[in-house]
Amino acid sequence: METKKITSETTAAMFARIFTELSAPYKVIPYLVAQVAYETGDFKSKLLKDHNNASGIVYTGRASQKNAVKGRPLPEDGRYFYAKFTTLNDWAKDYLRVLNLKAKPLQATSPDDFITRLKSNGYFTAPVELYKKGFDKYFKKYGSTTAPAGAGVILLLIGLTFLILR
Repeated sequence: METKKITSETTAAMFARIFTELSAPYKVIPYLVAQVAYETGDFKSKLLKDHNNASGIVYTGRASQKNAVKGRPLPEDGRYFYAKFTTLNDWAKDYLRVLNLKAKPLQATSPDDFITRLKSNGYFTAPVELYKKGFDKYFKKYGSTTAPAGAGVILLLIGLTFLILR
């Protein structure tokens, strides 16, 4: 039996599929994948692997945070804890809920608009230019059709999934 190697590209495609299945706006799916890749260090973070938490969502204990339990404490403030989700789908549902608050990053019209809306929601504390630099690295890798070979995989898979689901 042949074993398939799990790569960052296949992981990116998996996240794109999850967002598509959860009806995330088609246009922002490449932004979501790029942000997740950035937040997890190209899908390698311990928080992603151990908590099914790809974006550092904090545990609230509210009913809106379904299928999450209190995870490990935040390193910067032990009074707060990361959410530990049962599945990546559970995390993605909460992630999309969070991204639909206040400045509504899910309604972004460009990568820069997405980042600006994230900052307006307090999603990150780094200076915008610093965050943008990290985000852009992964957007070029996974979300742009003008990136090197293989980088347009996300848009292709999203497009095919969209056509199949119609």
